[in-house]
Amino acid sequence: MRSKLGNQSQHEKEAQDSIEAISYDDRTVWFIWIVLVFIAIAALPFIARSPDLVGFIADLCVSITPF
Repeated sequence: MRSKLGNQSQHEKEAQDSIEAISYDDRTVWFIWIVLVFIAIAALPFIARSPDLVGFIADLCVSITPF
């Protein structure tokens, strides 16, 4: 009899690979959100000093969107 320790079935290996792939995708999304939050926090002092900057950013976002 073989020991089942260390011997995974093909299904268990595929399940583990899919879990790792999901984890990688989740980390990517979290990283993007964290970067956006840091950019927003870094921009706060500039926005507070110059309200015209807010209008400029809004105009820039509107011009970029295809709608």
